[in-house]
Amino acid sequence: QNRSPESFRKLMAQLDAIGWSSIISIDNSLSKLTVEMEDSNERKHQVRIIIPPTWPSDHARALMDIPVTKGEDPEDTKGGSLPSILRRCRSRFDMFHDFWRAVEDID
Repeated sequence: QNRSPESFRKLMAQLDAIGWSSIISIDNSLSKLTVEMEDSNERKHQVRIIIPPTWPSDHARALMDIPVTKGEDPEDTKGGSLPSILRRCRSRFDMFHDFWRAVEDID
């Protein structure tokens, strides 16, 4: 299914807001992208974003590589703008500050 012209314009504006230099990959249909971002301690993380063709009516999903315990989800499905989704991801990454530090010490 193709994006509507309005959806395409909104998506382009939000990709501009994220910054094209942060986008590591994007597929031809503009439905899957990978963004590299830093947490508050300047550690680099990648977030995979799935954008349905019916976005913004249907929410985009963000998948993060974070440690999870039973009942937790490494996915953000709350919707909103792409920049707001990435802000929530940054907050989730920051929750694991001690974990990231321990992993760095192992390396």
